Amino acid sequence: MGLTMNTEDLNKTAVNKLKKTHENFTVGIGVAIGIVFMSYFFSFAAFIDNVKPGLVTFQAITTILLVFCLIYLKKIALYFTRFKYRNSEPHSILLKQLSHTDFEKDAQGLNAIITARESEK
Repeated sequence: MGLTMNTEDLNKTAVNKLKKTHENFTVGIGVAIGIVFMSYFFSFAAFIDNVKPGLVTFQAITTILLVFCLIYLKKIALYFTRFKYRNSEPHSILLKQLSHTDFEKDAQGLNAIITARESEK
């Protein structure tokens, strides 16, 4: 057994790393938005009673924006994953071939998609 890895093993390792990073970004962004929603929920009554109307408007607008962020959470996480690995050689090439819906599959499914798309070229 040699110390060098072939391209298929490198692709599998890179795909697993990309999938894990995408999942981490998805969870991290979702938790952050959840914490903001909880703080808005518990502070809304105090804002209505004691704070200027501008802050209530700010809270309403950011709530709407955060709802859209939750709707497009997978795409946003894919953007951050692409940004993180933009200069990494095997990862950036693989990310160009994948969309946000591809990350819903397991690692074997992702490998199958990548091989199918490479054979089309």
